[in-house]
Amino acid sequence: MQPTFMYNAVVGGEVDLITAFSSDGEIAKYDLVTLADPKQAIPPYDAVLLIAPKRAMDERLAGALKPLIGRIPIARMREANLLVSQAANQAPPEEAARRLWHTIGE
Repeated sequence: MQPTFMYNAVVGGEVDLITAFSSDGEIAKYDLVTLADPKQAIPPYDAVLLIAPKRAMDERLAGALKPLIGRIPIARMREANLLVSQAANQAPPEEAARRLWHTIGE
């Protein structure tokens, strides 16, 4: 199901539970609660950095990316995702990236 349809369904009370990415902006927008998965029924989909083979040895690129690893709190990522996905007052990805950069103190 499309994420938009799922969020509309849960917010509208048509369903009680949906699956989502923990960084979805709609979680913050609709003040939804994420549930723990102690039995790991749903596999985690953690973000990873993938670098093209021709750039794999680029130390400047790796140096630019390294400060980001583990530094963006999930709440901030949700805000950034919401910023670029909302219909009204949508911001360009560059603006969301600038805001994220300022939140991690660099």
